[in-house]
Amino acid sequence: LVDLAFEPGINDFRGTRSVQLLLRDVRPSRMPGDPSVGMARRFRSGASLLPMERAILLPDRSDMGRIWRYLTRRARRFDEETDTLLPDIALRSGVPVPGRVLICLWVLDELGLIHLTETEGIMEISIPRFEGKADLSKSALLQNLR
Repeated sequence: LVDLAFEPGINDFRGTRSVQLLLRDVRPSRMPGDPSVGMARRFRSGASLLPMERAILLPDRSDMGRIWRYLTRRARRFDEETDTLLPDIALRSGVPVPGRVLICLWVLDELGLIHLTETEGIMEISIPRFEGKADLSKSALLQNLR
């Protein structure tokens, strides 16, 4: 979900007047508690998930690539509220499910591509220098989610 800021106006085109909304800003909604994030946390704590829940959370290779490209192009370090950062990454990376974004971040951390910590609702991500490619098939987290 996103929040939109707009300005109402009048569109006058070829003698026809109509109401228009001029988009001024878009940002991820600040709605805490996305259900997919709860599913991801339950999975990480060892709870079993339904097949449908696993399908919602399981990232594919392109999801992982989108998250990686977004992180490396934006900054080398992130330090924000988890409830703000996950929807923001979801919106801007094109991976629409915040719980899937969280799984991707955990996998990237597991493989040593990022350093991820969460303390008291704050998520910190740093990106160390990395050369080469990572083998996603070595992720125990992805293996367990499949």
